[in-house]
Amino acid sequence: MKMFRMIFIVLAVVFSWLPTVSAEENKRSDQIIEVKAWISSNSQKDSESSTESESQDDVYAVTEQLVLTIDVGTPRWFLGSTTIGNIDVPNLIAKQRKTSATNYSSVKNGQSWAHQRWEITLYPQASGDYVVPPLALGITVSAEDGKPLSGTLQTPPLPFQVILPSGLIDTQKSWFSASAVEVSQQWQRSNETLHVGDSITRTVSITAHDSLSILLPALLDGSRSDFYQAYSQPSALDDTQQRGNYRSERKEEVVYVLQRGG
Repeated sequence: MKMFRMIFIVLAVVFSWLPTVSAEENKRSDQIIEVKAWISSNSQKDSESSTESESQDDVYAVTEQLVLTIDVGTPRWFLGSTTIGNIDVPNLIAKQRKTSATNYSSVKNGQSWAHQRWEITLYPQASGDYVVPPLALGITVSAEDGKPLSGTLQTPPLPFQVILPSGLIDTQKSWFSASAVEVSQQWQRSNETLHVGDSITRTVSITAHDSLSILLPALLDGSRSDFYQAYSQPSALDDTQQRGNYRSERKEEVVYVLQRGG
């Protein structure tokens, strides 16, 4: 699947700043915030590496992990974390798995800028055209006199398209999009020599990068037979991120109690 990205750059027009500032101060304030927002299937890519022509084919796969990146920059300094409004779009799971920003600095026209870069992962659940609506950003920076200057900005709407990655896939089959998928299982007996009434515990784990644990399919159905009864345990779901890499795990366990010899 080809990777596409859409980038929007907002030279901020700052409004609702507190405390109230004079007309001259407010005129200067619209030069102290810059917001960039884009959607990509790879959070490690820099927004500067994409072009507007690439955004014309902004197509992704159903259940593919997308990353909404919001980059806030200022030539002053931040006096707190940026707050981001909620995303509520039908058939789109949005989760801020990375709860803190990546802080870095840049130099523009000889001036040092401070940046906060935020990531929100998106998981579309159906084919169609999507739009992430404008998100409110609550930002606090330092004014020239060192006092807090707080206000709210909005990102522009970010559209993208989602399709099924293959004609062999339908809604009746269990599948998902991910990378570096691993499946493992363990068996444990209650006794070395098994008798009627003994048990066997089967544990199956599926791990994947760039997915979400609730999207990983169940592999054990807990079926029973004349030889055993099966008792399924609640699945354990875990989502972590480390150094920009997102990892998910689903662990299932079934206990088989033997009913007959053989």
